[in-house]
Amino acid sequence: MSGIIFSQASGLNDSVFGKSQEPIKSMITAGVESFEETSLLSKIFYMDKTKNFAEKYATMTSLGNFQDVGENGATPQDSFQEGFCKVIEPSTWKLGFSITAEMMEDNKIGDISNAAKRFTTSYGRTREQFGAALLSNGHNAKMKWNKKEYSITCADGKPFFFKEHPSKVDGVSLKQSNLFKGAFSVLTLDAVQEAMQDFKDDKGNLLNVKPDTIIIPNSGPLKRAVLAAVGSELDPRSNNNAWNFQCGLWNVLVWAELPKTIGGKPYFILMDSDYLQQCAEEALQEFLRETSSDEVVLERDGLAGIHEALRNRILLQSFARLGLASDISAERIAAADRIIEKKQAPKTVEFPRGYRVTVAGGLVHICAPKK
Repeated sequence: MSGIIFSQASGLNDSVFGKSQEPIKSMITAGVESFEETSLLSKIFYMDKTKNFAEKYATMTSLGNFQDVGENGATPQDSFQEGFCKVIEPSTWKLGFSITAEMMEDNKIGDISNAAKRFTTSYGRTREQFGAALLSNGHNAKMKWNKKEYSITCADGKPFFFKEHPSKVDGVSLKQSNLFKGAFSVLTLDAVQEAMQDFKDDKGNLLNVKPDTIIIPNSGPLKRAVLAAVGSELDPRSNNNAWNFQCGLWNVLVWAELPKTIGGKPYFILMDSDYLQQCAEEALQEFLRETSSDEVVLERDGLAGIHEALRNRILLQSFARLGLASDISAERIAAADRIIEKKQAPKTVEFPRGYRVTVAGGLVHICAPKK
């Protein structure tokens, strides 16, 4: 969450300030945690943490296919190369508010609580609005927000949504589009879904993209059209009860912070939510220290240093390895996340059916019930 800095004005009584500081911190922390639980940001964006001046993000190109060389044939050699990369420099965002001496001395808890709530509301609203602005301006190379300009190109130097994303290996002949035209309909959904499933890597191999999420603004006509297309077992275009194969394939995210139109036209965005799952699997392997049929042991410092959305998916994957793939509430995951991130003394969070998470000695133990 954001850093909380408390500064004391001259003439303020130390004992009064000290007594009020912790309750205010608790109010703000609780408000931020509540926002995180309902925010759509972690469902759409991959978020990372850093203590560095800048971070370089890059991919590696794929290898070619195996070749039939016959018995005792020479082994063909192929090589990786670094794909497109982008350097991102973190920026600092600030906002403050004041609690007067009179409010503390008169014990105006209600006023202090309301000030803390307004502060966390502003924190959450700023993050949601900025994230929505990034997504809705994805067809542009730059974005202006609150009088400041941001470069929002991809690693290939093109806008996120673009008709000709080049390949690092063969940027002349292999260019791909993730920007399409057409009002939402079942036919348009079919076409865009097929196009995404045909996305290729730098060497022309299928990427196995599986779009499963539709992101739309809070538009009544668009919500009606989308839910009719993906929520009915019967094809909405058919009069003879034909089966609708799109039924049950999609998660629909309605994000109220998105503009209702772009350039005066309605729009929708398709996404493969499995990307974060793949990132979680890679991070799980990175932080894994021990594994058995009844326990997964992870490095605590590594987990604490990544974003909570990714950390939570690692916890869910660890439980799934041990046989608990459902009945895990967001509240239990949030409780486990807190003892990992805050590096508290040995703590245990209980999960359904005897499963538990224990943090101790620099390690996180995800445990199955004792046999």
